[in-house]
Amino acid sequence: MADSSGGPESIGSDALSKQNIHDGLSEVLAALKIIHDPTSSNSSRQEASFRLDDAKRAPQAPAQGFEIASNTNNDDALRHFGLSMVEYYIKYVWDGRSDAEIVLRDYVVQLAREIRPQDPPYIRNKVAQLWTELAKRSWADQWMNMDELLVKISSMSITHQLLVLTILETLVEQVSNREDPAAGVRGGDLGMACTEIFAPESVLKEVQSSPEEKLSQLRYGTEGWLHRLCLFLNQSLVNNSLGDSQVHGVIIKTLTTIRATISWINIKAISAVQVPTTLIQTLANGDTTMRTAAVEAMIILYSRGKSFDDADFDHIVNPMYNAHNVALLHDAYRWAVVDAHHIDEEKYEFLKKLAEMISHLGHLLTLNPLRIRMKDKPDPADIASLYPLFIAVTSNPSMSVSIHCLELWAHFVRHNKPWSMIEAEHYNSLLEICRQRLVRYEVLPEGFQDDTWLFLQEDFDTITERHTFVGNYRKYCVEVVNQMIPRYPLAVTTHLLDEAKTLIGNLNQIGSDFKGTCDRRFCFQATANYFRSAGILKILHACNPRRCSPYTR
Repeated sequence: MADSSGGPESIGSDALSKQNIHDGLSEVLAALKIIHDPTSSNSSRQEASFRLDDAKRAPQAPAQGFEIASNTNNDDALRHFGLSMVEYYIKYVWDGRSDAEIVLRDYVVQLAREIRPQDPPYIRNKVAQLWTELAKRSWADQWMNMDELLVKISSMSITHQLLVLTILETLVEQVSNREDPAAGVRGGDLGMACTEIFAPESVLKEVQSSPEEKLSQLRYGTEGWLHRLCLFLNQSLVNNSLGDSQVHGVIIKTLTTIRATISWINIKAISAVQVPTTLIQTLANGDTTMRTAAVEAMIILYSRGKSFDDADFDHIVNPMYNAHNVALLHDAYRWAVVDAHHIDEEKYEFLKKLAEMISHLGHLLTLNPLRIRMKDKPDPADIASLYPLFIAVTSNPSMSVSIHCLELWAHFVRHNKPWSMIEAEHYNSLLEICRQRLVRYEVLPEGFQDDTWLFLQEDFDTITERHTFVGNYRKYCVEVVNQMIPRYPLAVTTHLLDEAKTLIGNLNQIGSDFKGTCDRRFCFQATANYFRSAGILKILHACNPRRCSPYTR
């Protein structure tokens, strides 16, 4: 059991004796025993619950909670309740006095230092929550050395590293979201403090308003937590080959903390630390959980693309277009493809998020095309390999995957770019995809065996949701076709006539095979060909002189 003599005997009171704390502690333990005893009556449990509620509000509650939580001989459920007593006092009883803050801080720091590998995750998470609750109320005001404590505690063991990562993730999420009442009251101060400890010192000096302006004393070291997070991730990826579950946990927690950070931190800090290079290594080499966490972080990062200046674009976007990283994206996509008849739900969710991230990268191509590194520059963009990736995603049988890059193509065909000729090489494939997807899936017969149809049934629970989504998808198809026809009328018409010729041959073959019976296979094949022919007719209908003007006048 932890020795209580090292800490204050009460919160803000020297009059409270150790005997009173001990007596109150005995009452708390007795009440907890009654609640967890399966033979206790309902009235006994109710009375014990009232006593515990009163104990949480008592002045000695933090001391008693600390005694219960720090005694590793106690059951984990009892220790968790002890942590809850301290948390309740911080959130609802503590009035902000500095003498009480020092005591509470000592309790929280000691609990964090004494966390053990064998402690269940809910104990570690509760300690992290205690730290966060106290930080939201006193950090950057009374508590000035928190960053130093976090750095030193994280170096104690991999278990402590997980704890610190949980603290950082929870803190930045609650401060940046501004939905937590305690964080909202001090939102400005906490936001500045988070920026100071996460960004590298060189970036802070670069963006500060005046060269004479001095940084506060909150940060510890010059690198900042964003740099440390990337360092943690790189080291953990090397060690992950050993199959240690704690190393895997550090990787996941580091990725989720990076994700929470890059949604608000200054773009200059992301550029300086080279976050994308770290993330794409995880995206290409991790398991499904790791890859999903990495791609979620990349989605947040590249959705901020409109705020990138030229230097940010060079450091954050251009590296993703080089040959090596484009090849990694191809590999990640091929790895993630799932079978419509045996859907791996976890991998399928990753596939949809990967498609969304790839579409963000595609949009950035047109956002600042003059900054794209072409062949005459170092580490040039591999545009020729990037467009086949866009086509591959668009042609995925799952519309929920395909729609991200289909919308991207609708954006592409409206803009001229330095590499428009490379893009045009894929228009036949794009047109074929649009033709195939101009199917009225809502009127397909029950039991129709088509991969796209199976994915739609997996993605949407109601017919209304499915019809709404398919209608939006079809609008993108029509938009792509309508944009392509006036630009390349001869090529589009020639392609469609060739497809129609092939389809008519298939229909003739089906007719010659018909023996007077209409079995299931025959009906499905005939239905599929009917809808494919309908797609061709829809596109041919768009090819009229008005739509082709002014290019064919």
